Amino acid sequence: MSSGGSILRAWLPACVALLTACGSTVRLPDAQEVSPAQGIEGAATSVTIRGASFRPVVTLDFDRPSTSPVDTSFSVVVGDVAAANVTWVSEGELNATVPGTLPLGTWDVTVIDPRGATDVIPGGFTVIAPAGRLFLESNVGGTGQPLGDRTMQRGTALALFAVARTDDGGFLADVHDATWTLDGGIGTLAVDPDGGATLWVDTAGEGVVTAAHPLYGSASTGRITVEACATGADCVDACHSTGQCNAGTCTQGPADLDADSDTYVDMQCVGGNDCDDSAAAVNPAAVEEGYATALCLDGADNDCDGLADALDPDCAPNSAPLARLTVTPPSGAPGDTFSGSGSASSDRESPQSALQFDWDWDDDGTFEAAGVTSTHVFSASGLFRVSLKVTDPQGLSGIGSYLVIVGAAASTATVTTGLDESNAGATPGNPGGAGFSLREAIAWAQATAGREIIVVPPGTTVALTRQLTITSGDGLVIVGDGAVVDGAAIPGSGSSCFDLSGANHGLLGVEIRNCPGWAIFMQATNSRASRCSIHDSMYGVEWAGTDNLFGPFNQLYGNGSFGIEVDGRARVESNWIHDNRGPGVILRNAADDSVLVGNVIYDNTEGVRAVSQCDRVALRFNTVHGNAGAGISLANNTSGHKLLNTIVSGNGGWGLDVQTATFTSLDANDLFGNTLGGCRNCASLGPKTLAVDPKYVDASARDLRLDLMSPLVNAGIATGDDRTLSIPGDFLGTAPDMGAYEVK
Repeated sequence: MSSGGSILRAWLPACVALLTACGSTVRLPDAQEVSPAQGIEGAATSVTIRGASFRPVVTLDFDRPSTSPVDTSFSVVVGDVAAANVTWVSEGELNATVPGTLPLGTWDVTVIDPRGATDVIPGGFTVIAPAGRLFLESNVGGTGQPLGDRTMQRGTALALFAVARTDDGGFLADVHDATWTLDGGIGTLAVDPDGGATLWVDTAGEGVVTAAHPLYGSASTGRITVEACATGADCVDACHSTGQCNAGTCTQGPADLDADSDTYVDMQCVGGNDCDDSAAAVNPAAVEEGYATALCLDGADNDCDGLADALDPDCAPNSAPLARLTVTPPSGAPGDTFSGSGSASSDRESPQSALQFDWDWDDDGTFEAAGVTSTHVFSASGLFRVSLKVTDPQGLSGIGSYLVIVGAAASTATVTTGLDESNAGATPGNPGGAGFSLREAIAWAQATAGREIIVVPPGTTVALTRQLTITSGDGLVIVGDGAVVDGAAIPGSGSSCFDLSGANHGLLGVEIRNCPGWAIFMQATNSRASRCSIHDSMYGVEWAGTDNLFGPFNQLYGNGSFGIEVDGRARVESNWIHDNRGPGVILRNAADDSVLVGNVIYDNTEGVRAVSQCDRVALRFNTVHGNAGAGISLANNTSGHKLLNTIVSGNGGWGLDVQTATFTSLDANDLFGNTLGGCRNCASLGPKTLAVDPKYVDASARDLRLDLMSPLVNAGIATGDDRTLSIPGDFLGTAPDMGAYEVK
């Protein structure tokens, strides 16, 4: 073929392209989707734009047709920002890079072909906040739409929500513990302790609201502009722009505007007569209907108290009463009269006079007496759990209990002095010195056959000068409700206040503080501590020995190194362990087969830590919250653990740090809001495991009971643990609740 044929062959593809592009009908670009459709704020994102008719333009050079240029210079604009590195791939595909300078929000994507023809994908690309980054929005539930500039009328309100994005792309709505500020004198900011705030504007001008959180950083709204009112009808208040408000009444300008005809003059300023002229139901005579009702979900301040919905206490969920009881004397003999008092009980919503008090004296599940106070005579010897049930007008109940010893000892002695005397041969009848001291009582009890009871009367402070040592094999019980054992005067840095060996001992109701070593060094067997307050000692409690019980109702707080160190098979049940300068609970290698059940463990440097060679630990129905490090940490190569029905929330490390530990049971736990994540190295968390807000009654005040609408109510697995004390059955409802408290 001639050279002309070679030219024709080279020219032919360009001609085909030209004929296609320049036919009788020019096809416009058809942009259909962007993939991925979102990117992280501050980071450039490579995207693919798919569609049809992404056609290049061929410019025919009649002098040199074989070199006619093909123009593939497409442009892409996201919002008003030009994308970089736009590359034509095919008629149905373009590649581009969305710059990291694009702000948060959802943006249109515009495709421009070489001829200047365009097509738009509405809302085709969204810039989201990085995981953990705080941002503000006006929508409940976290939709990813940050609040930009906004214009408001004077006298209106704006609900604001602090939101953090989670690692899985979802949202952590209503971030707690944010600090809110308003820059600009446009109104007032009402902060909701459960997350969020409401901005009330009553002054024309401009302002910005900022929220800051120690974990998620800070975020601000756009500029909020409050419009001035030219006349009273322009805004929801009644005063003319030149009028003056004084205690809610217009002293200059119109004063009788009633826009919603509810017979209440509309609000002129804070303290006015009506707070919303958009709905007749909103006025000072109205009421909020109660938790989760329509009026508590409508966003309005129906009762004109300046608080709407979640900010109004009238809309708060009802919580069960706190049952608190004392029994005097805490020990005695059959035939003695015991007096119980529930006067320390309380309820968040109702006065004590509206509460019902019921007593079960003999732990048989029957409440046989009623009233704030009650008396009882035991006819037999034993250790009795006395229970008090307190019920509010809405039918919710709280239960407390108290252990009473009846005739369970060979003899009983009463301490009569707080001095740490040690007179040889001292007896209750002939103590010598200032009286019968606790040290003398212990020496007398250990020299006397049988199990003895020592009573330290309320108001007594025993000032120890050296360690108290108990070695009796018969058992010794010290009862000290309202009494204090103080170790501040013990010399040295390692001595305990109490050192117990032998068997069958008990410490009931004693406050133990300021010990230079351990508050209690337990080396005995079959012994217990209950309702003790143990605080501000160097090492908290050492729980060695075998089959000892720590609980119920001990308080362990403010101790150094740890709250309780378990170094022998033990049961730790229904205690409050908090604010210790170390792990709340540390399990050593001899703590195999120990059980932790029903404990509330919070604000320690770590919640629970099991060290190497500590196996087969069972943790059930515990609430582990707000500790500085991990909630629960299990050492490498430990095995056979059981973790069920436990809440691990808001801790500063991992919720559950498993490392290489293994479980025989791991299910029905809630792992929520832990800084580093729910669980490290968990192969499987079980089908009933959750990662949801527990909805505590008041987490900021560390009232870690669940409210009625908590998703953890009836969400646990039955384990045979009695979660209801004297109420028949192991739990209330259809299944046990997760955590340390059974709600309903």
